[in-house]
Amino acid sequence: MRYYVVSNLKRGMTLAQPVFGERSEVVYSDGQRLMQKEIDMISRLGYPGVYVEDQRTVEVTPQLLLPRELYLDAVAALKYFMDMAKHGERSLKNRAADIERQHNVVAPIIDVLRKKKRRIIECVEGKPFREYDNYHAVSVMVLSLLVGIEGGMTDEKLYELGVAALLHDIGNAFLPAEILGRPGELTDEEYELVKKHVQMGYEYLHEYHELSPEASMGALQHHENYDGTGYPNKLKRKQISLVGRIIAVADVYDALVSRRPYRAAKYANEALDVLEQSSDRKFDPDIVNVFMKFVAPFPGGVPVLLTTGEHAIVCHNYAESLRRPKLLLTEGGAIGEYLDLAKDPELEKVKIRKIVE
Repeated sequence: MRYYVVSNLKRGMTLAQPVFGERSEVVYSDGQRLMQKEIDMISRLGYPGVYVEDQRTVEVTPQLLLPRELYLDAVAALKYFMDMAKHGERSLKNRAADIERQHNVVAPIIDVLRKKKRRIIECVEGKPFREYDNYHAVSVMVLSLLVGIEGGMTDEKLYELGVAALLHDIGNAFLPAEILGRPGELTDEEYELVKKHVQMGYEYLHEYHELSPEASMGALQHHENYDGTGYPNKLKRKQISLVGRIIAVADVYDALVSRRPYRAAKYANEALDVLEQSSDRKFDPDIVNVFMKFVAPFPGGVPVLLTTGEHAIVCHNYAESLRRPKLLLTEGGAIGEYLDLAKDPELEKVKIRKIVE
């Protein structure tokens, strides 16, 4: 399979992955032949691009880290939690059921991630525009849990991190929908109102979801900056809880690689560059370093330009050498030849210059 941005999709191509709609339903299954109406729909939904079948790259099969069912279950649970918060339903009966619901969502994801021998984010994934907030929160949870697993967290700490990350923006349920949904710039007054979502989310989590104060800090502190320039309390460095520091990195990364109505999505390598450039200023450098261990800068199936001037497709990412994947030449050299940047000593000086579209 090969990844194409939406603007480069052509009629007659065949999907190699399903496309999900605004209610997490399957709009197009893998194997769907694309005509103009399908291409237009994929663009309207908000996908930056999709994987399509390609005879030259049949062996390219970047793997999802989570089964799609678990991911969508978490999206559905988050929608439910946001609705409950928005409508003020906080009875003791509901709370007991909700705590069980959050456990039934977060615990299986932790179990799957822990058992994975190869924990790499190597697919380009899209989110429907109208469901962005819910898909985003689930992605932030997965990324945060990967940091926690890599950092040796206990199961108990991982669980609290997972719930905190999933619900880190639950304070948005208490804000006016017309402000949250506006694509343009907010007024100063509106921005100050939006900033209150962290305090409201913290109070709600601590009261209703029975999280520890440290875990609840994920909602309160995920907009604090490592250098003390963030909000709400301008905390710096280790004054910010570990949960808050982890979610801050995951939150920004996933936002950067997501297409929004007002800007294009960045590729993984571009988003990772932003994290590195902001390390020790906006983000905890130790967490950024951990992040680099499981996010592939050049996802499987994407076309790249090499420093030799040749074009290739990323075939396989190595966990121990994420910036030097195995490639398949498609232009400018022996087309169809493999280049293994990690394992071939003769290619030591060859590097990927950029992802091309």
